Amino acid sequence: MNEKTNELIDKKCISSYDKIFSICIILLPFLYQYKGIGNVISLGELLLIPLILISILKNNKKSFIMNSEIVLYFIFVLLTIISMFYPHFVIKDSLTILTRMFFYAIIINIGKKHFKLTYVSKFYRMFVFLLALYLIIQQIFHVLTGGFLPIYFSYKFLFPPEKRAEVLSLYYKFLLYRPSSMFLEPGYYALFCIPYICIFPFLKKQTFGEKFSNLIVYISIFLSGSSAGIIALCVVFYSSINAYLKNVGLKKFINYFFTFIISFIFLFIFCFFFRENNYIDRTISGASFNYRIVRGVEIYEKMNISSKIIGIGPNNLENYMKYNNLMTNYDEERLDYCSSFTQILNYFGLIGFIFFVIYLINIYNDIKINKIAKLLFVLLLFTLSYEAVFFTYRYAYLILFIYGIKGEKIMNSRKELNYEKNKDNCR
Repeated sequence: MNEKTNELIDKKCISSYDKIFSICIILLPFLYQYKGIGNVISLGELLLIPLILISILKNNKKSFIMNSEIVLYFIFVLLTIISMFYPHFVIKDSLTILTRMFFYAIIINIGKKHFKLTYVSKFYRMFVFLLALYLIIQQIFHVLTGGFLPIYFSYKFLFPPEKRAEVLSLYYKFLLYRPSSMFLEPGYYALFCIPYICIFPFLKKQTFGEKFSNLIVYISIFLSGSSAGIIALCVVFYSSINAYLKNVGLKKFINYFFTFIISFIFLFIFCFFFRENNYIDRTISGASFNYRIVRGVEIYEKMNISSKIIGIGPNNLENYMKYNNLMTNYDEERLDYCSSFTQILNYFGLIGFIFFVIYLINIYNDIKINKIAKLLFVLLLFTLSYEAVFFTYRYAYLILFIYGIKGEKIMNSRKELNYEKNKDNCR
């Protein structure tokens, strides 16, 4: 069977449900910014609710219970029930986050089977390219005129919980301009592009247009000034050099040495070039690092033994700190905010954190045979260590790309992505 025939067979294996679900996942980070139902459900989530109901009606309910995300969720619920007996605990605050966690646990469960990267890869690639091109136009427009191009369609349609990000964007406008394309924050744009830079630059036999598209995306992430995006680019760049030198046939030691030296030179040039714009200063100054990571560890160290073991309850960190008069040198307005790893450690204690690590190890073991999936998994770990994304739309988005890549092979051609040919393709 030739490659073209194989691709046609792949696409016939994809149901209408899979196509709609896959497109909704691609659009989720973008549409999450807009209002669905009041202050509770975003537009991106609203589009997924009917798909969840259809999947539940079609599939055996036991598949949801046995899924690793669902199992981890119920462990967190059990720990939350125990922590309800603490005097600081406010059940309303926990229910909000637990409900959303359950929603995305189900989305991930469904997506492992129905998110088809084969079908949406071209759409995703074009969508990212257009957003990247617009971000560069934003930067050029600002440099030439001092003005600002829009970052959303209409203020009245913004999802209320995300309007804080819109206020934050004023900071990026008037104190340190950082374009964000059609996202409310540069970091949101960078996260949307992370799967792109992990997949498409590694495809072989690309056309000039495809290489140009990659370059535009690289430039746009640099211009956004997102620390997460810049570090992701450095990781991808390192992996690219390493893969190239391996193909050249150099010995392992020489391979790693040259990879390190070239990556260091690249990073030095980048830091020197952008330092006058304070892009790198934001990262190396340590302000965000202390607020997101060190602060969470310090709070955990000050907890009593029982709280360290079972946690203080989800979304109750601020309540716990106020009740016990806890403070750190790195506190800011949002006392509940910290990175996902330290957040889980505080919310669900050492027990919850251990189960979470086991959960991540299981994911790695499931995808480790695919180098691209492993690369994206490394960037997911970085995101978890720096952002509060666990069981949010951003986590679901990245984890489904990891599972979407799993079982696919990068073809030695200019075709996008094809599934491994096996009997499990058509379900």
